[in-house]
Amino acid sequence: MFGLFGDSEKEKAKKRQKLIAKAQKRAAAARDEIGDETLQKINEAMQKRAQSESEKAKKQLQNSDKEKLAAHLRSIIDDK
Repeated sequence: MFGLFGDSEKEKAKKRQKLIAKAQKRAAAARDEIGDETLQKINEAMQKRAQSESEKAKKQLQNSDKEKLAAHLRSIIDDK
């Protein structure tokens, strides 16, 4: 109503769609500029890093004191 209380839901939806379309255009332009091969290499590097971090966490949990870990997990559960 007269712009006193912010944008209407329709106006918000329109703005959102415009922002999404703009972001998609920019992403497509960046993909074209970078190239598929480079993007694939970046993707592979990110996956390797994520896997190595999760493997590191698994090893750390396996090497930790089981009783201490169990007590910590119980305290977390009890806090909820």
